[in-house]
Amino acid sequence: TDSTAPFSEQASVTVANNFTGTLRITKALFPLIRPHGRVVNVSSTSGRLGILQEHLQKKFTDPNLTEEGLVTLMNQFVKDVHDGHHTERGWPNTAYGTSKV
Repeated sequence: TDSTAPFSEQASVTVANNFTGTLRITKALFPLIRPHGRVVNVSSTSGRLGILQEHLQKKFTDPNLTEEGLVTLMNQFVKDVHDGHHTERGWPNTAYGTSKV
């Protein structure tokens, strides 16, 4: 991106907007949906699993992954970026792409 903000700030803000914000809006919509209604979220091709190392891909595609587990993974990305260890832990150098996985 063209952002001049530190990557740790980009990761925090982008995950908060694209992941956490979407999760909150989705939860807020559920009580308003008629029976058999749907909430459809559209992501981005930037969020493909291939941007992650294999061990993270397995975590994201685990059929037993819960919402809590997904939140934990996204929080781990932000923490790893802040700690300066995200690439060695399998995360890419894209906050946007990770937030859309």
